[in-house]
Amino acid sequence: QPSPSQSKTINHYLMSSIIDQLAYNPPHPRPIVDQSLFDESEWVHRLIFTGTLGAMYRSRGIIMYSYGNEEWSHNPGTIRHLKKIVESTQMAVVVWDYPGDYTPCQTRSCCSYFKNRPTMEAAYSYAEAMFKYLKEKYPVTPIFLWGRSIGTSIPCHLADKFWSENEDANLPWAGIVLESPLLSAIHQVVDYDEEKDVLVARFDRFTNLHAAKTSGLKWGPVFLVAGVNDKVTPAQKNISALVVHLDNPATRILDGEGHNIMNITTAFT
Repeated sequence: QPSPSQSKTINHYLMSSIIDQLAYNPPHPRPIVDQSLFDESEWVHRLIFTGTLGAMYRSRGIIMYSYGNEEWSHNPGTIRHLKKIVESTQMAVVVWDYPGDYTPCQTRSCCSYFKNRPTMEAAYSYAEAMFKYLKEKYPVTPIFLWGRSIGTSIPCHLADKFWSENEDANLPWAGIVLESPLLSAIHQVVDYDEEKDVLVARFDRFTNLHAAKTSGLKWGPVFLVAGVNDKVTPAQKNISALVVHLDNPATRILDGEGHNIMNITTAFT
């Protein structure tokens, strides 16, 4: 586990802090009406997180999953999505919550807030610790890095950081999946040339495109998947921008799907 100091990284730039607050918009908890869904999510939680009945060891691989904005590990929608990933890949999935002290709001029962709001740096430090743990715990099991939406910045960060520190090494992951990928926080709003607009780039966050430009050719197998009707992270634009910096990645743009892919199983058919 990362130290408390790692999980409370101080953000030195005002613009960066604002972007983090927008990106890590805390979820609004809603009561789970369907008790069977709650029971099911608890079962999946045990299977995925603790490797019940040796599921981790028997699986074809382990997927380290990083979710998107306004999601968390026990969100019913996240659980449904993870179940479909497990069914489609026959792999075990590990999902983790981004660091932050999640505390109910005292004035309105329908909302919530993070006492210590998550930052990009804190999420990255936890991701590094999680990946290290999985490699040590399951040394011979293939590990895949899967990110969705803003969570795609986790695999991109891990891959870019690894190659920035290791010039000649064996690939420590089996593959990377970027689902509904973004290019960066500021690229969500405007297009800009990262090399020319140095000042803008300095304040950018979740810089997937920059990471791909820097080390993407070394990332190994990469699968890019998005919905054709995605209005949040436009599929054609974002995938086209990333593909040219990766080594022959597989791509799939799913008909009838938007930013939240409802049936991920179609990506594997």
